[in-house]
Amino acid sequence: MKRIIIPVILLFLTHIFMMCWFPEMIWINFSPILYLILSKKLIGTKGILSLAVLSFIAPALATFWIASFSYMVYMIAIIGFFLIFFGFYFLILIAVKKFDVWYQMVFFVIIIYSVLYYILYIFNFNFIIEFSAFTNLYGLTSVLGSYYVSTLTILLNSLFALGFIYFKRIKQILYFTTLLLILFILYFSNSIYTTGDSANNKSIDVVIVQGNFNQTWKWRVDNISQVFETYKSLTLEATKSLTTKYRLIVWPEYAIVGDMFNKKQQYLHKIKSLAKQTSAYIVLGTIIRANKKNYYDTALIFSPEGEISGQYNSLYPTYFNESTEPGDEFITFEIADKKFGLVICYEEILPLMFEEYKRRKVTHIISLVNNMMFDHTPGMDYLLRNIRLRASEYGIPIIRSANTGYSGIIGVTGQMFFEVPIFKRSYIIGKI
Repeated sequence: MKRIIIPVILLFLTHIFMMCWFPEMIWINFSPILYLILSKKLIGTKGILSLAVLSFIAPALATFWIASFSYMVYMIAIIGFFLIFFGFYFLILIAVKKFDVWYQMVFFVIIIYSVLYYILYIFNFNFIIEFSAFTNLYGLTSVLGSYYVSTLTILLNSLFALGFIYFKRIKQILYFTTLLLILFILYFSNSIYTTGDSANNKSIDVVIVQGNFNQTWKWRVDNISQVFETYKSLTLEATKSLTTKYRLIVWPEYAIVGDMFNKKQQYLHKIKSLAKQTSAYIVLGTIIRANKKNYYDTALIFSPEGEISGQYNSLYPTYFNESTEPGDEFITFEIADKKFGLVICYEEILPLMFEEYKRRKVTHIISLVNNMMFDHTPGMDYLLRNIRLRASEYGIPIIRSANTGYSGIIGVTGQMFFEVPIFKRSYIIGKI
């Protein structure tokens, strides 16, 4: 009984610690449940029911922060995670019944994970099992890719589990020492690739403004003038010290929550005037009416001449937001010799967005985010880890402006430069 209870307790603890404090625990996070499966302790109907319970509770503990967005979304997410992980574990359980040799078991674990990964990739949900985001091996990811680093985490989890099954005492010590040495080498090799960054060309000044308005949507609508004046004053303060000819100012998603193209269009004219005054391109998040009921989650691009030079409507708005219509096209624009793409909110973690921009030879991606519902939860760090992963995987620096944080420039090695402190109303000036 102890041989089952202890791994179960460890499973829950590793999931909680991984999400809240130590993401690097991903290297052993799945070892307890893989130990139970590979040692063939989960047998018969009771074993399958136990596996189902573990497949439900463990992800529920790891994703509790989603409830701060919506309890309904949280429940749907738990069900989705349950189906994915129970399917993964159940297929391993079926496969290992036929094998007693450890390397055959490892081989089938990797095969099953790979098949699951590519099925989820087809439906644009592979980020759910992209464990490379927790490893902090962004430099290595830029060389190998997210899939291979994620597969490496599954491999080492399997080897840790098998170490408790097949080896004892001295052999076990040598075995685990070897695995820890492998991890050390991985992190050392990662540091080789993370010593530099692409943000060395200083031809464009970038101002990233973080409004830090954590009030309700209604408050921001009722106080839109105060919100605008705050962004304006921060922008003017920042541009006083700019020295280069080319300038880019970025405000976050929903910086201006009123329809910019309403009858009065007062804020549209004010931002046009601000772009001319600062001689800068301004990219900001707002909403544009799509029809009588719904809106687009929009990024507007203003030129230094005070004209609208581009409008991007989010192609993949947040799920279960029925009032938001999806856009229908990618948008790129150029400043000097740089070509920019745009992502909004949830899009910043989607591989297909980066694949398309990579195909279009975009040099930088601007991400507009408003994740205040995840403030002070592990969700903030989870989303940041995923966008750092995308920057390193696709080799495209990201300029991220978030309402409450994290805002800054993420280089091609996944490192964040020119970062604005979280939960602070401020700005940062960077160079690209």
